[in-house]
Amino acid sequence: MNRKFPNNFSRLEIPLLMLSLSILLICLIYVYLLVMQVAYEGFESVASTRGWLINHLESCEELPEWCANRNQLQVGDLILQIGELDYDTFLTSLATPFEGYSAGDQVALLVSRGDTEFEIIWQLPEIRLTDRIVRLLSTVLFIPFWLAGTIVLLFLRPRNVGWGLLVAFNYLTALWLVFGFNSPWNIAYSSILLHVVTWLILPVYIHLHLAMPESLIGRRTRIFLIALYAFALVMSVLELGLFLPRQLFFLPFILAVGVSIGLLVNRYRRQDNE
Repeated sequence: MNRKFPNNFSRLEIPLLMLSLSILLICLIYVYLLVMQVAYEGFESVASTRGWLINHLESCEELPEWCANRNQLQVGDLILQIGELDYDTFLTSLATPFEGYSAGDQVALLVSRGDTEFEIIWQLPEIRLTDRIVRLLSTVLFIPFWLAGTIVLLFLRPRNVGWGLLVAFNYLTALWLVFGFNSPWNIAYSSILLHVVTWLILPVYIHLHLAMPESLIGRRTRIFLIALYAFALVMSVLELGLFLPRQLFFLPFILAVGVSIGLLVNRYRRQDNE
């Protein structure tokens, strides 16, 4: 007996549905890794030119039994080395800070404070339910973009260039957010994947705002877009090979957002002049 697909769900939709589910699965895996597997250090830090700069420490009121350990560090301290992982190695490799450590473990930290460098033994605090909830809530920002991409993918007609750009815009943004949340720890290569996705959103964002709602693409613009896609692909490959400076990925993000805003403003002004 031949099975018949409903008119609104043909065989073509099956690979599209699989694409949607694959993006969702990737996002959920990284959400799980961030919430359940990444170490809770007891502080928050940002990457700087010399080390991990501490910008927040857990409160002693919330973790009183851990207070003596907490007082070894101060906001503004610079961590130069975590266990065997020094910051220079972190910048030039795919290593993960605090990898292999869990709650209650002790790890040696090399700290810089002013003109002084010293080593401390840092104990990772116990993980609270609120810690997991906070991380979980921070990651769900990808859901609206994945959902919007899926709605466009499966239901929007016609399936033309604009359709593909909307799908790519939403799915790449969802992946960018998920990889971005994990990138400070570089869990499961999230940092390098964040850089790759950032280069890919550059041509997609600009192309989308040139193509919709009405096309501004002429012959010269088409040539420019082809070159931009080729450039983004080359830079993505170089990112995978760790050939580019670690902070360079900020450039395509700034360009993608800046040019997109400029195109939106240009369209608004054109409408006012008509």
